Amino acid sequence: MKTLSLNAVNKYFDENLTKDELQFELAVIDQNKFKVMLNEADKGLVVMPTGVPKVVPKLKVNDQIDFASYSSGVYYTTLTKSTHPNEGYLIVLNAKDGDIIRAVRRRETIQDDARSTVEDDLLVKYYMNKVAPLATEFIRDKGSYPLSELTLNEDMTRSGGVVELYYMSKDGDKLKYAVTADLKRNEIVGFSKDVMALLSYYSRL
Repeated sequence: MKTLSLNAVNKYFDENLTKDELQFELAVIDQNKFKVMLNEADKGLVVMPTGVPKVVPKLKVNDQIDFASYSSGVYYTTLTKSTHPNEGYLIVLNAKDGDIIRAVRRRETIQDDARSTVEDDLLVKYYMNKVAPLATEFIRDKGSYPLSELTLNEDMTRSGGVVELYYMSKDGDKLKYAVTADLKRNEIVGFSKDVMALLSYYSRL
């Protein structure tokens, strides 16, 4: 898993790091624990920022996820730069096949501040023309799905220190992808797909 996680970091964030430059922490979540996590999120039991009401998502787990695809659970790998402890990466892999389902660059400067819905909406609308092309380029060059199979759902786009864009299947039935951009640096700092895109969506409600 170390090699797969390292390869993901170098691929998605244009790094050229080696194992010796990183510290690794690995956590395993088996299928049962993973199901519990998803069902709690589905019921609106996810942890919310202070002052933000809990909302039951319109996207339901059983409609979105094929649990058989995650029969072995998932691996969470945290990679931290030895020389810069405030910089690191979170990589989530499907334990069944090693598929990368989430990759996030972590920096001390990236905040996930809670804003009001009105502030979020205004910020997203203001930056949409700037952020959407970045996300499009990322998906085209490094994504798991062809752009032709995805549709940006602007109604689901969220902000809070970073902007997260959500992409649905062409028929609009399933959430397939989420791309996260750091506005200050004008760069993509992560993505989630399939089940992790769904959890990302839940966590920002």
